[in-house]
Amino acid sequence: MSAIRTNEPTKTSMSTEPKKTDTKKAGAKPKRITKAAALAMLMPRNDAEVASLIAETIKAQTVREEMVALRDGKLAEAAAEIEEQYGYDAVIQAADVDMARNVELLEMWADQNPEVFGKLKSVTRAGASFGWRLGQWKTGLKSKVTWEMVVDYLTSLVKLAKAERAAGAEGDADTILLGEIAKKFIRVMVQPNKEAMIAERENVEAVAVLDAAGVMLNQEERFYFEPLREGQAPTTLTGGEG
Repeated sequence: MSAIRTNEPTKTSMSTEPKKTDTKKAGAKPKRITKAAALAMLMPRNDAEVASLIAETIKAQTVREEMVALRDGKLAEAAAEIEEQYGYDAVIQAADVDMARNVELLEMWADQNPEVFGKLKSVTRAGASFGWRLGQWKTGLKSKVTWEMVVDYLTSLVKLAKAERAAGAEGDADTILLGEIAKKFIRVMVQPNKEAMIAERENVEAVAVLDAAGVMLNQEERFYFEPLREGQAPTTLTGGEG
């Protein structure tokens, strides 16, 4: 008779001993040492170690200062030798002057030949695009208006609003006194927030307030010239500066 096999374990194969956990399993993260703990192990423990640490620090600082000075000197010498041999800076400066002059000449030609542009602001010709484009928004002042006058006007509006808010209730005397004392320790420089003015250029009410204060929000068209290729776009290629 053949023996019948089963998947059940025999009594002799069973163990009553607890399983041991393998603490060295793959992927187990080692205990992390913090920066503070690492520094604590290196911290000097006596006067001699403190003196040694100070001496090492002074030496490192001296070496750094010497190396920085030597590096800067060598770089300056190398730059001078390269310029003397090749004259890169002189060529670059001459090219900047030529480009700025040529763009100015193109702007003069464009002003005198508007039929070339028609209803367009820019044209493409001879491998380049040139014409006018709107610059970034900026603030301006109406005739005979100064920024001090603008600040005074806007400040008066703020004070009037504060007075209106306070008119409905009596203030606490002690609180007011504390506020006056604290005010002595605060120095505030009031300046026009031009960035906020530009950001509110689509707000009709805000624009009306600025208009009453004498502020204008506008964009200027700037003449530009761009080669039709990838590359640098130096600021020298902007006309109409002045």
